[in-house]
Amino acid sequence: MKKILKLLSIVIMLTVATIYTMPTKVMAFGPSSDEIYNGIDVSGYQGNIDFGKVKKDGIQVVYIRSSEGTNYIDSKFEQNYKRARDAGLKIGFYHYVTARSVKIIAIFLFIVIFLSKSNFAVLHFSAAR
Repeated sequence: MKKILKLLSIVIMLTVATIYTMPTKVMAFGPSSDEIYNGIDVSGYQGNIDFGKVKKDGIQVVYIRSSEGTNYIDSKFEQNYKRARDAGLKIGFYHYVTARSVKIIAIFLFIVIFLSKSNFAVLHFSAAR
């Protein structure tokens, strides 16, 4: 187990070093279909949400804030997930990031895209001042 962790650490460090030294490029992917969903994003700021009413109002997908920064879990994350799921809505999650450089964003995106099993995630980036 220690050998696996050591190997994984080396792979991650080499990947981060490679990304950090690469020229910065911005990439975007086009939509996978022409279908457009009506959706909203929610977080603890909205308080207790009636997702049954949300669905009746024509909303089809909900993006739920899961976390922010390095140690904050949204206060309504689990509740919002369970209630949106029970209402039969499509669900996505987002992590709110404030990064000090584009390279930090690139590293974070690499980790999310290649190490996450989720295929329906959104990251909200805000420039640090």
